[in-house]
Amino acid sequence: MAEVKYKSATGYQLAALRRYPGVTIVATALALFASYLLTLPAILIGNAINILDTEGLGFAFIMQVWTILGIALTLFLTILLAGYAFAIITLRWERDARQEFFELIQDNSMTFHDQVDSNQLLAVAMQDVRWVRFSLNPALRNIISAIGTLIIASIFLALMDVWLGIIVVIGAPLYLYLAYRYAVKIEPVRRKRSEQNESITSISQEVFRGIEVVRAFGSEEREQEKFNDAAGVYEELTAREGKLGAFYLPTL
Repeated sequence: MAEVKYKSATGYQLAALRRYPGVTIVATALALFASYLLTLPAILIGNAINILDTEGLGFAFIMQVWTILGIALTLFLTILLAGYAFAIITLRWERDARQEFFELIQDNSMTFHDQVDSNQLLAVAMQDVRWVRFSLNPALRNIISAIGTLIIASIFLALMDVWLGIIVVIGAPLYLYLAYRYAVKIEPVRRKRSEQNESITSISQEVFRGIEVVRAFGSEEREQEKFNDAAGVYEELTAREGKLGAFYLPTL
C-alpha cells in the first residue's frame, strides 16, 4: 500500500469513501433517509394535535400516535445502520492508513531514523490518523444528516408557507459561517494539543529508557518538573478546546 499517492490532504481524507464506494453509497443513503424520518414526526405531531382538537381522542388520533412511534423505531434502526456503515468505512480506512504509514517509515534509510525521533513521529501520525477518522465519522455523517434535514425541512415549510422556507434558506448561510469559524479556531488548538501530546510521549519514553541513568544522577525531580510542565501546557490546550466547543457547539 505504500505506493499509494495522494494529490492533496483532502484527497487523503476522502480516500476512505473512494476505497469502499458501495458501502459509502449505502451509508449516505441511510443518513439522508434518517434526515427525512427525523422531519416527519414534527409534521405528524401537528396533525395529531389538530385531530385531537377537532375529533377528540378517537381512532384517527390513536393511528397518528402509532405512526409516530413506528417512525421513531424506524429512525432508530436507520441511524444504527448508518452509524455501522460509516464505522466500517472509517475503521477500515484507519487500518489501511496505519499500515501505509508503517510501510513508508520502513522504506526510509537508517540515516533518517538517526536524525528523526521515530517515537515522536509515530505519536503525531497516529493522532492525525485518529482525527481524520473522527472527521469522517461522526463529523461527515452529521454534516450529511444536517444538510439533508435542512433541505427536507425547507421543502416542507415552503409547501406550507413560502416565507417560512425563505427564512430557513436565509439562516443556512449563517449556520455554515459559524461552523466555518469554529473549524478555523479549533484546528490550531487541536494541532498544538497533538504536538504537545507528542512531547509528553517523548519525555515519558526517554525517562523509561534511561530510568537507571536518571536514578544514578538523582534527576527524578528535574524529570518530574519537565513532565509536569509539558502536562500543564497540554491541560491548558485541552481547556481552551473545551471553551471553544462550549461556545460554538450549542450555537450550531
